[in-house]
Amino acid sequence: MALFLEGEYWGVYILTENYDEHYIANNYDIADDNVIIIKNSKMEAGDANDEALFDRALNYISNEDMSNPSNYKQADELLDIENFMWCATFNIYIGNRDSIFKATNWAMWRVRNPVENIKNADGKWRPLIFDNDLSAGLFGDDNDYNKLLFTEIFDENSHYSKCIGSRLLKSLLKNSSFKNMFINALCDIRNIDFEANRVSEYIEKLNSIIEPLMPDNFIRFGKALNAPDEYFKNQMDALKTWLYSRYDSFINNIRKYFEFKSAVEVSITSNNFAQGSFIVNNGWKKFDEEYKGLYFTENILYLSANPLKGTFKYWRVSNCKLAGNSNEIDFKSEEINLSINPLEGCSVIAYYK
Repeated sequence: MALFLEGEYWGVYILTENYDEHYIANNYDIADDNVIIIKNSKMEAGDANDEALFDRALNYISNEDMSNPSNYKQADELLDIENFMWCATFNIYIGNRDSIFKATNWAMWRVRNPVENIKNADGKWRPLIFDNDLSAGLFGDDNDYNKLLFTEIFDENSHYSKCIGSRLLKSLLKNSSFKNMFINALCDIRNIDFEANRVSEYIEKLNSIIEPLMPDNFIRFGKALNAPDEYFKNQMDALKTWLYSRYDSFINNIRKYFEFKSAVEVSITSNNFAQGSFIVNNGWKKFDEEYKGLYFTENILYLSANPLKGTFKYWRVSNCKLAGNSNEIDFKSEEINLSINPLEGCSVIAYYK
């Protein structure tokens, strides 16, 4: 948005919603006086008793043994674990140095009293993501696209390791189901959300809108007065370089950290996308074309058939192990949900009629 005050140009601004109890009320049909928000360890909405609810949940998940199924089940009743997982994965991928892993720029919310049949009104804590500008190599020495934040998160001498996000993540990773889900999420955020062509198209789309506005914006705020066009181009090039380099290096860095074998490419398609598609790892995307992504043989990959006009018949699987059965690598499965350990050359086809 280009802002003018009484005819005077005041530069380019980004409008965002404020994360408060009114935001929750407006987006989830929850009464604003039933919303608790903790922001940067301070009460944003609620009272002292509500803060105690948060402290008890955080301490339980951080301190109890999450490898114990009953403890993990209790944690899942306190925290939207999948939501937290994606929050962690996103911040790790973009290399956010000012997030839930650094005790700054983080928030958690829940309803005080659960409400039936209302989305997210179950009383679980959920993170809110905001102010992500200290990421993607924007500042100084933090431009190393190889940094994962894992080193800092798991280094007991690091400030990061003591923060809320690190405490929760380190504890939850002791649970094998969460660990499998988390590693798949790291792969998916690279393969799908930040896929190189998708990122390139989105950057170019935004650049075409923003670039004409930047010279006047820089002049208004005294930046790059001699060459504003060149200054903006250099900044955009730096962002592109970081994101493209991150895409190329991320999987290998994950491999090193978890001491896995090299990731293998998995090819997934449908015999007829008009009849049905598929979903990877219970994700958001319903694929309408062949999908190829890198995954680890040590980790179970989850696929779900998604019938459209047709009826699901079976999966045809090649060069993949059926999870829990090390003998089968080429097989058919009529189960709509498929769990596999991929091998080199893994290929999966969903058949519909």
